[in-house]
Amino acid sequence: MNCCCICGKELTGTGWLCHECAALWGLEKRPFKQWPAWVRACKLDEERERINERAREAHEVYFSDYLDAERGAYGEYNEDWIP
Repeated sequence: MNCCCICGKELTGTGWLCHECAALWGLEKRPFKQWPAWVRACKLDEERERINERAREAHEVYFSDYLDAERGAYGEYNEDWIP
């Protein structure tokens, strides 16, 4: 889920700011390099969060797929309890 890097509002696209925050802070037509330093920092934090989320999703194993993942990793699976 993509969020506005200032207010956290959910975004439908891949942008970094919602329309309200862009208008409030006068950022609609300004390039990233001209944004205030605090907004650039918020954008970079949100960018890192999106990258981390994609990485988590790529490596996440759901419990329903656990036995298949264990069999694929070790060639077999056992009945050990997973707390």
